[in-house]
Amino acid sequence: MNAEEAVARLEDWLRNTPDGDRTTGPAALRVRPEYTVHRAGGWNFTLNAAAYLDGTDPGKGLFPSPVVFVPDDGGEITYDLAMMAQSTGDTAETGFTEWQADVDPEFDAAAFPALLIPKRAVRGWARHTLYDQPTGEYRANDEYRAGPLWTGYPAPATDVEKLVGYLNVDWLSRAEFTAALLDRDVFVPLKDGEPIFRPLRDAPSGDTRELIAFSASAKVPAAYPERLVGQPRQILNRWRTYAMTLDPGGPTPISLTSRELYLVRDPVPTGVEEREPVTAFAPEASPEVLDALPAITAEFGLTPSDLLSRHLAYVAKSARENGYELSAAECLEYLRAFALRYRNAANLRNGQAQNWPDDLAAEGLITHFADDGSPRPVPWTFGKFLAAGTPSDAFAWHRVLGAYVGFAIGDALGSGADPAGPLPLGGLTRQLLCHTESVLRGLPSITETGEVPATLPAGGRPDGWIARATAHAGPPPSDFSGLFATALAATLAGGVELSTVDGERYAKAVARELTGTAAGPEISAGVDLLVTVFRALLTKDAFALPVHILLKHLLSGDDLAKSVLALREDRAADDVAQFEGIGDGRQPQSVLGRALFAAAKRGHDPAAALELAAGGGPVCAALTGALVGARVGVPGLPFVSSLTDLGLLDNAASDVFRHFNRFGVAREPAEREQWLLRYPLGEN
Repeated sequence: MNAEEAVARLEDWLRNTPDGDRTTGPAALRVRPEYTVHRAGGWNFTLNAAAYLDGTDPGKGLFPSPVVFVPDDGGEITYDLAMMAQSTGDTAETGFTEWQADVDPEFDAAAFPALLIPKRAVRGWARHTLYDQPTGEYRANDEYRAGPLWTGYPAPATDVEKLVGYLNVDWLSRAEFTAALLDRDVFVPLKDGEPIFRPLRDAPSGDTRELIAFSASAKVPAAYPERLVGQPRQILNRWRTYAMTLDPGGPTPISLTSRELYLVRDPVPTGVEEREPVTAFAPEASPEVLDALPAITAEFGLTPSDLLSRHLAYVAKSARENGYELSAAECLEYLRAFALRYRNAANLRNGQAQNWPDDLAAEGLITHFADDGSPRPVPWTFGKFLAAGTPSDAFAWHRVLGAYVGFAIGDALGSGADPAGPLPLGGLTRQLLCHTESVLRGLPSITETGEVPATLPAGGRPDGWIARATAHAGPPPSDFSGLFATALAATLAGGVELSTVDGERYAKAVARELTGTAAGPEISAGVDLLVTVFRALLTKDAFALPVHILLKHLLSGDDLAKSVLALREDRAADDVAQFEGIGDGRQPQSVLGRALFAAAKRGHDPAAALELAAGGGPVCAALTGALVGARVGVPGLPFVSSLTDLGLLDNAASDVFRHFNRFGVAREPAEREQWLLRYPLGEN
């Protein structure tokens, strides 16, 4: 039914109302065409007194204005009472419109249906018609605060982690946070079947002990594989404990007193389902994993019989120390790969042939390389733990690996590779690995003086393993901005914390040797900036600050940093337009500015950051990938499974981490001779 046909039906209906003909006379009604809307199933017509609309008798205006629905299928005409109830005036500016909250997308209303939308999570209000058509009017909220991800907090894995983020950015008061927390699942470590409590002394509320709980399974210490999962309301009541600390030992622990909990514990909110807490196990201690160990041990003929269980406990603990949890599937995949390598190593010692599968990845293996460049399959650790077990010194291994893998992903995407894969080894990544070899061969593991040799050996020596393992790489970019790749390798040369040496100054001096005399002032200044940022991103601390905060606090006087931050402030602006407006995309400062912008504005969404940076070419995208990867690590990066040379990157990143580490190769005299064969000292 078209509009004219619907109006004809409406007029016929008005002529035959119980009050008589309402199309003529002093009680006549008239359609307001500006409010006529077709919606699902029919037409809505807004009416008002004819005398009011033509101005002959303004006092006859009807408020709310009658709204009539005329069905398309010829069904009964009715009043639309819901629309009538929302009619607030008589003009296009005020009538039949409403202000809709523009809520920050980080607020998960679906996860917290009982939680009122916090005012500070509302960016503003946009005026819409009652048919959800925007009028173009917008009213900003002066009290708005940006969400946790945009501010710089890590991505949440659970609803409780979301709530913690909301509290950290002041979207919720402590009382609101506590009320919402009480009915969300937390993880309470168990010892001998009982929750862990911490004694309190001189607590102002008179509490004598507090419950220890965690917001995510990955945060529970490895020493407590058994945990209680449930609502704090139920757990606190069962054990008659009234104080609680959430995530103790983490970067944002939250202690709640009995008074805070008491004020919001009763009554249970309407619609909340009370659930009994359940006992669960960490993935590495789950029946799914533990029950599989005897069969794997028997299949590969492993001895002693508890080899896998002891090794699993070690690697799971190592992953948790890096902030990660191995899933049950990852545990089983890794253990099978470990068992396969263990058996082949035993065969090699006994003079027997090794037997490797044709599809290494399908068996959980990646390819490392021996000193002569020959392939050496090893189990993939998912970027969650270093199999060698070297602890962090100045930098964390998982962040170093994340930077190398992110660099390679960005290089491939910036060179035009399809994200769906495969992602080939790019020429710029080969250069990064050659720079890495230069510092490995030219610098001591520990420098006590901060002196840098006048020259460093050239990377990619023809008879070295890196040259052979990267022979298939694509061509490197020809522009000078490719020298920015030196920054990451130079930064890692300062991997040992020494009170007598300024690590940042030392790394910048190494970078100057790597870039050489041909580097102009733009390259030198850009490399120095990157070294400063990389040193902060590769931290061994549990929480790495995002790029935009590092630019603000570490490089507050730098013009490029200030311009990038100014662009980021315009959050609603089109990313691509801003990105392409940073220089010509060819000059070094433009390439670096674009990379910093992509990492600063979209670093909380690594896939979006890499997609944006890919439009700037391989150098821009590789730098963005390294900046983002250093913060989130390999588990936080997209497209990792598409990398064709993942094992090569893992091998090189692990080598440079262990070399420049007080607890690495320097502490292993037995390895030193072999290490010098792998990375011989010298100028050539």
